[in-house]
Amino acid sequence: MKSARPDDEWWRAAARAKISKAHNEIDANAKKKTVDTGVGRRMLTIMASRLVHDALVIAENAARGKFPSLAPVATIPFDYDALGKRLQQVSSYEKLRKEQLLAKKKAGNVK
Repeated sequence: MKSARPDDEWWRAAARAKISKAHNEIDANAKKKTVDTGVGRRMLTIMASRLVHDALVIAENAARGKFPSLAPVATIPFDYDALGKRLQQVSSYEKLRKEQLLAKKKAGNVK
C-alpha cells in the first residue's frame, strides 16, 4: 500500500491494508481527524511501522541464510517511491508483452 501511494501517511496505508480488526472503522480517505479516530490513527501508524521494520529484518536475515529470524541486522531505509515506479514498469512491460503474444496468436504464428 505504501509503494502504491508513497506520500500517504503510515496510518492511511495501514487502514487500506486492513492490518488491524480493532481499527478497521478508520476511513483511509478521511480529511479531518476526530476525537474518535485520533488514537486509532496513532495505533495504526505504530503497527504499520513495526510490521514494515520486522518484514525488512526478516528479509535481510533470510538473504543471509537465517529464516525466519528477527535477529537485529543493519538495514537501510526502504525507498517506497522507487518500488512503486519499478512495479509500474514491470506491469507495463508485462501488459505490452501479453498484447504482443495475443497478436501473434491471432495471426496464427503461435500455437
